[in-house]
Amino acid sequence: MRFGQPKLSFRIKVLLLAAILVTAIQLITLWPTLRAVAAEQRSQADRSVELGGAVFDEYMRHRNSTLISAIRTLVMDFPFRQAIGGRDEATIQSALANHAARMEMPAAAIFDLDGSLIASIGGGRALWPGAAMQRAALDSYALEANPTEPVISIGFIDGKPYHTVSLVVQAPTPIAWATFGLPIDSTLAEELKKVTLVETSILDFRRREVYATTLADDLQAPALSDVRLSMLNDVGEPTEQGGWFTRLRPYLDEADGIYVALQLPLMEARARYIEMRDRLIAVSVAVLVLTLAAAVGLSQMVTRPIGRLVEAAQRMAEGIYNKPLAITSDDEFAVLAQGFNSMQEAISKREQDIVHMAHHDSLSGLPTREIVVSEMREAIENVDQLAVINFVLYRFEELASSLGHRTADRLIQLAAGRLRDRLRDGELLGHLNHQEFVLVLPEANLADAQTRVLEVQSLLRSGISVGDANISMQIRAGVALYPQHGINASELLRCAGISRGHARHHFGSMGVYEPGQEQQSLELIRIVGDFPRALQNRELSVEFQPKVDCNSLTVTGAEALVRWDHPELGRVAPDRFIGAIEQAGGIVQLTRWVLAEAIRTLA
Repeated sequence: MRFGQPKLSFRIKVLLLAAILVTAIQLITLWPTLRAVAAEQRSQADRSVELGGAVFDEYMRHRNSTLISAIRTLVMDFPFRQAIGGRDEATIQSALANHAARMEMPAAAIFDLDGSLIASIGGGRALWPGAAMQRAALDSYALEANPTEPVISIGFIDGKPYHTVSLVVQAPTPIAWATFGLPIDSTLAEELKKVTLVETSILDFRRREVYATTLADDLQAPALSDVRLSMLNDVGEPTEQGGWFTRLRPYLDEADGIYVALQLPLMEARARYIEMRDRLIAVSVAVLVLTLAAAVGLSQMVTRPIGRLVEAAQRMAEGIYNKPLAITSDDEFAVLAQGFNSMQEAISKREQDIVHMAHHDSLSGLPTREIVVSEMREAIENVDQLAVINFVLYRFEELASSLGHRTADRLIQLAAGRLRDRLRDGELLGHLNHQEFVLVLPEANLADAQTRVLEVQSLLRSGISVGDANISMQIRAGVALYPQHGINASELLRCAGISRGHARHHFGSMGVYEPGQEQQSLELIRIVGDFPRALQNRELSVEFQPKVDCNSLTVTGAEALVRWDHPELGRVAPDRFIGAIEQAGGIVQLTRWVLAEAIRTLA
């Protein structure tokens, strides 16, 4: 007997498929993820304790180095050594008290070479001999020919452990030992906890005593009861006895019997694991719910014909973007249709932006040379006269090197925006390169152009605000007129640029084109190019103009004047070549040559 297959709608199939896939993926990934998180939390807790041990070792090295440096400063003090040599107990105690206060070490003592106490502070005079300064330290000094190395040890004063540092006092031969002691107490334990970030306890296994601990009273017994010396060399899995990760470090030396236990409760690692587990489960449930919701939307979306969408895609493939897709419903396909329409609009706008970027400068947003020339051609056909102003931002390169290129680009943008906002009807503003602009004035004569240049100068000289700075800028401009100086756009731009360059060579802020300026510009370029050769071929010479004292009619000196006999241009006047050479950066070289020639002639 055959049974027909159950008829399930496409919507139900999509929902079931999504639910099964997401659930399977969540189960496959969640379990190993949780195990990995648990292992990572345990490993992180172990690393925290291990790192605490490394930090403790570094802390002790730094502590000992600091104490030795401070004590060595005292024992090197000449008055202090004099006081010890003269057995001036009052002076010694005063010096010990002052130095111990600066070092925050409450106990200090001075012993002679036989170990007898000379003077001390802290602990009482009767308690120092044989206590903080142990006989082993004295013996180590006696065995050395030049006992200068400090001895770091643990001593007991009034039954309490002290971290002691002993150093020989030489004048210049050894005359005594200075010992300073720092208590090993709860203050030290708290400081160690701050730097290691784990609970810290200071233990004495020989006396079976806890000198200091940062553990709460109710946690001391479970945390410290299972701490053993065998943990000292444990480099494998962390010890978890009593629910604590434990690492053991000797305070100074294993022979001293005092150790530091660094501990982290296992409950903290477990708490972090539980928190992470709950978050992962919550995220998994949320993903499942969102997936089912998305499956519902998808099943509804595909219930309508997609013919119109195919037609819209074909139109877009043919490059037709101006025919939007008609929306006749309010379902999911309507949303998709809106997406198609938005896509068409975005593509159309992007093409317009590409065309705009191809003809406008990306920094200022102004038309480039090609657009300026094109629009000038149209304007020339419709006007009787026209003025072209070519101007640059004067000394802008020096300003850019001082402020940085990013600020310089921002200045260009702001300057272009301010100029664009002041344009009048029919005027055209273009950006030819980084600091060069062009302004086209239809139906303008020379007076109109000169007035407009002054307006631009005043506008930029008033300053442009960049950040907290107001930066004033200057321009150097050149003017060319239609039809006097040219009858086509390219020729007018060239003439305006030549007049601007002519103004630069004559240190002016504005120049007007005149016939023959091209030849002058070429001549200046040639002069600059021939200058190095002129120095080598000795085309330059120095003439001396005497200086006469009018009262005595005697020559008091002479002024050295440079002259240039160019092989082709003839004698070039100084006012023709000195300015050009200065603009090209060769004035220092010319000055040195004139000085050398004058000195040679004088010799």
